[in-house]
Amino acid sequence: MKARLTILGSRAGEPGTWGATAGYLVTYQSTRILLDCGFGIPQLLVSRECLASLNAVIVSHLHADHVAGLLTLAYMYQLQELVEKHLIILLPPGGIEFIKKWQVASAVCYGELSGSAGSLY
Repeated sequence: MKARLTILGSRAGEPGTWGATAGYLVTYQSTRILLDCGFGIPQLLVSRECLASLNAVIVSHLHADHVAGLLTLAYMYQLQELVEKHLIILLPPGGIEFIKKWQVASAVCYGELSGSAGSLY
């Protein structure tokens, strides 16, 4: 089976009625990984019924159009009572402090990539 890439959003800088900002869903067999989580991406995951089957999120960099959906994602995760299934979110260096400032839900596990290997908190 081949991996599939679904472009959920690719608007640069700001969302609008024409689409969401950065978000790319990679699917391989039963594994689903979200690359970036910009404005509007969590809502698209819910509308496609992908939220419950999401395994991980990888954030490329900390610009708002790539991370602004993380807080909404964590909130939707709690609303759909998925807190028993810990979602792993891998962030670039400095990402943990960035997210801590948002006081994101404790049901979500964040990791920060450093060098060739990441560490989870």
